[in-house]
Amino acid sequence: MNDYPEASRQPSRGSGAQFKPDFSAPNTFVKLIVKEDGLQQTFTVHKEHACFHSPVLRAAFTGNFLEGYIQQYRFDDETTFHPVKLLVQWIYKESLELTQTDNADDTVRPIKWQEEDMALAQLWILADKLCMPKLQNKVIDYMRDIASPLRKVLVLFHAAYFNMIPDRNKSEDFPQQMLFDLVALISRERYDVQGLVNTDALDDIGKLCNVRVGSN
Repeated sequence: MNDYPEASRQPSRGSGAQFKPDFSAPNTFVKLIVKEDGLQQTFTVHKEHACFHSPVLRAAFTGNFLEGYIQQYRFDDETTFHPVKLLVQWIYKESLELTQTDNADDTVRPIKWQEEDMALAQLWILADKLCMPKLQNKVIDYMRDIASPLRKVLVLFHAAYFNMIPDRNKSEDFPQQMLFDLVALISRERYDVQGLVNTDALDDIGKLCNVRVGSN
């Protein structure tokens, strides 16, 4: 598909064979520092991994900036612990460990789902700031994977008739989870919200429903 948003089409500016981590400097670390509600948490990571995945971090840690001298990077006040924890997972594994994708007890998962949903949204924004389009796209993939089939149909329906929804620009009128999924869908897929009715979204509703019916 060639009509993805710019973040998904452009190659990661943090990639390149010359920067690929090989643990040639296993004792060289940098610190990622985040402050939330007056508390500070420091994530210590290998410098080569941080520099490989983010051109912003590479410029900070190897340039003539304060971060380059002290080998510490402080995130802005809007950044919280959870998305940075996920960022560190990605830096080392290029994957994320999410409660919603494991077999945890359903009685404890709903609260964690909400926390993870917010963390994923924050991680997408953080990845944008750090110029990490590959991570941004992976976050969108996770957003889509954790959505239930019924929720997918509802979100696709809203995408199909987006411009016919009264007060569609008032985000407070949407359930938080639906708004979360709708933004994720439109930002990654081919759905053009400029038209009155999006037939591509309607087609995908049919495909999804057919798969569900055929599987019973």
